[in-house]
Amino acid sequence: MELGARGTPLQDELNALVLSGVKVATAGLLVDYAVEGEELETVGEEQFLIDGSLEPIARIRLLRVDVVPFCDVTWAFAQAEGEGFVDLDDWRAAHRRYWARESGVDVSDDELVVCLWFEVVAPAPAPAPRMAGDPDFLVAAVVIRDDAGRVLVVRKRGTSRFMLPGGKIEEDETPAQAAIRELHEEVGADLDSHRLTLLGEWTAPAANEPGHSVHGHIFEHPWVAGLVARAEIEEALWLHPDAMATRDDLAPLLVTRVLPALTKYEVPSE
Repeated sequence: MELGARGTPLQDELNALVLSGVKVATAGLLVDYAVEGEELETVGEEQFLIDGSLEPIARIRLLRVDVVPFCDVTWAFAQAEGEGFVDLDDWRAAHRRYWARESGVDVSDDELVVCLWFEVVAPAPAPAPRMAGDPDFLVAAVVIRDDAGRVLVVRKRGTSRFMLPGGKIEEDETPAQAAIRELHEEVGADLDSHRLTLLGEWTAPAANEPGHSVHGHIFEHPWVAGLVARAEIEEALWLHPDAMATRDDLAPLLVTRVLPALTKYEVPSE
């Protein structure tokens, strides 16, 4: 979950309000979900709250999801947003200005608004110093799915296992920057940083380096056209999660960590 426009002081302010327990609700336009190809949240769903660098700062749980006309948003919800609105007119004016600026929408009284109530499950732990036994490789990879729910996987030249497109994070890169760079190099994808969302972070045995481990920052991004194997990629496949579960040529990180996380979003196969 991202609050406010990415990389702005507003995002920092809203995140601080969440971490302090003051902000327990947020609103979005339903039309933006369609534009960005996003599914509506569900009660009980857990997400990472991320900062302007797409780094997780907390894990939150959705407690309530309402879709209501703009004019029907309640004062109780406006107060739960924790941003110091003095009344509903103040809330409405502030949100109309924000959505006009960020979404280009002139919000009418009938515009449908998604009202989310949430709680902080746990703050994200501070990064720990690297020690013996830590993962040998830090990587960033991206889940891209087509309309049938199939996931893009790739096999690098001279290797036998398929994995998500992505690669090692350079010292001067954030995980999100590495993901965007690697996807362009490997499959010609021009990803939109604003549509990149963190699925999770996991550690598993490395696929092609026996005795070593890899820690992956795994993102999701909506489907993009023109994806082809490039550079060190010898083969690219689209696999449905059902098919992944029966294969023995997939990377451990994909099979043991990413695949279970994808099942709740799985699109049934034909």
